[in-house]
Amino acid sequence: MLGDPGANGTAAHRWLRSRTFCRLVLVPPVASIVYGIVRTHRGESVPSVAPHHAAPLGSNQALVGALVALVVYGPLAFACWEIGREHTTARRMGFLWIAGLGDVVKHAVGREPTRADDVAAHEEASRAPPDNPWAALAWAAPIAVIVPPFFALNVPMLRAPIALGWLTGAGVIMASAMYFRRRAIPYLLDEPSPWAMFSGHRFLDESRYAEPGRVFIHRLKLSGWLLVAWWLGIGILVMPHVMRAAQP
Repeated sequence: MLGDPGANGTAAHRWLRSRTFCRLVLVPPVASIVYGIVRTHRGESVPSVAPHHAAPLGSNQALVGALVALVVYGPLAFACWEIGREHTTARRMGFLWIAGLGDVVKHAVGREPTRADDVAAHEEASRAPPDNPWAALAWAAPIAVIVPPFFALNVPMLRAPIALGWLTGAGVIMASAMYFRRRAIPYLLDEPSPWAMFSGHRFLDESRYAEPGRVFIHRLKLSGWLLVAWWLGIGILVMPHVMRAAQP
């Protein structure tokens, strides 16, 4: 399967998953975060100094800052990608960076894995997820719950009842799209390359799925069009009422 390294692994493969390597890539970011906290504690907060010391784009200072960030966070990003891409569910659902970070931390604080541990972990991570409606619902439900308060808390005028109804509808549609996507993933037969152009769009190709999964891809596409119609079409009707209610 695409993105799955060999189960036995080479010496380089094992080194990238060793406790020593994971600790090495974690040290610079953690030190950078601690340094930022110390500076903030001493009153040198970034918001207060940024307007006076921000480097213009294209300047040598901005270039040096970008290179420093690459040196500090680049190795960790590489490790997260290298380890996270083994997780079939994470890779197909688009959160392999998070899964990789979790494994990096686990390797860094845990015991040194043996070759048998590596093989067992690889087999578990590369196993395609089962079609579980309850697991799909667990993925989708938080979206429906989070979307309305997220917008309402950040945009006060959207706290009107009619706006909350509009946001609730959008959250339900987004949640349904996540539900259908999670239900379709177990039936994916031909996983597109992550480096291919429009690889995300290729996940919507029904021919890449076994027959039971194609119905979920079809519903996922409908959810996308429905979200556009709801967000723009209903939004055009809702926003004038919201704007009038917000006027003093």
